[in-house]
Amino acid sequence: VANTNVGLFADHLLVYYEGGLPHSMHPETLDTQGTYNFGGALDILCTAHYKIEPSTGNMLFYSAIGPRLTWYEADTSGTVVDSFGFDMGCPAMVHDYIVSEHLAIFLISPNQFRLDRIMEGRPGVLWDESATPNGSRFAVLDRRTHEVTWYDTGLMLAPTHFFNAHETATGIVVDLHVIARLGNPADDSDEPIDSHSWFPPAMAWRFVLDTATGTTTQHMHSGIAGEFPKINDAWLGKENRFGYFATTRDLSPLTLTDGLARHDFSTGQTVVLEGPDGLTSPSEPVFVQRRGASGENDGYLLTLWWNPATGLSELLVHEADAFTREPLARVKLPVRVPFAFHGSWAEAEVLDAAIAAQR
Repeated sequence: VANTNVGLFADHLLVYYEGGLPHSMHPETLDTQGTYNFGGALDILCTAHYKIEPSTGNMLFYSAIGPRLTWYEADTSGTVVDSFGFDMGCPAMVHDYIVSEHLAIFLISPNQFRLDRIMEGRPGVLWDESATPNGSRFAVLDRRTHEVTWYDTGLMLAPTHFFNAHETATGIVVDLHVIARLGNPADDSDEPIDSHSWFPPAMAWRFVLDTATGTTTQHMHSGIAGEFPKINDAWLGKENRFGYFATTRDLSPLTLTDGLARHDFSTGQTVVLEGPDGLTSPSEPVFVQRRGASGENDGYLLTLWWNPATGLSELLVHEADAFTREPLARVKLPVRVPFAFHGSWAEAEVLDAAIAAQR
């Protein structure tokens, strides 16, 4: 049931989900090879939202089990070289997080992940504001010293996914999508509810954490609802100008997403592209940097779209800098790719090396 993310790391094709360890698959045949536990360093689960540090190629990730969150760093061979655990104060569902140059940043919210209820066959994702009575809180882990600093927002909200974060002389800037609630209401936790009530539209926000006062300020970047934010991953942890996401403007029961957006953090402008020829339901965009690129936005966006007229999917390639409705290429697939969550890009050399390592 590994349905959340996929990527190549340490010559393994790894697929991830929230409820256990990732599985390794053959990078060419896709044969399942079994669970991957980073040389025995993990025993229960790991997040599907790992980050790859641009300067080292190391994987930065964590596991969250009950109220305990454990941070990990693995080198390019898959060996864990750092770990540290801390108490979140509640069994928060920490689906995604972000890193800056020296920090790992988590938003602890009323969104609870209850494994005990899941084992009973009951809804395990709950919205329980009593778990964080003073509102959602940022937990900021210094990756060098393992010191954890807390920043209260005073707001009842949950993170969905993060764009990026960077450090300044006075604080930490965090860009992410937030949502007003996420999960079954705790006071009626066994009654099924529709997906748009369980998961209402998210908005792009910026939080600034003041390291001197321990306070936060925030504002909404854009009034366009959306999800699955992405950046050029080479800019992870440092100040970036552009972010991309799939829009969720229409609460249709047939689709989740309905357009592709680019947000300019320097001007505040959000540009939305509609699908050509009626295409809809774009996937999370994946940024592919052009070979030899030096600028942040010099590259391509890959997205999977659904064609309602044919019932099939298409892979669209947009030029990130121009960002026009007509893509550079449309790859018409012979099947419908079911709507999913996350994905990644691997250069040919990386894929070839992973295949060769299997021989």
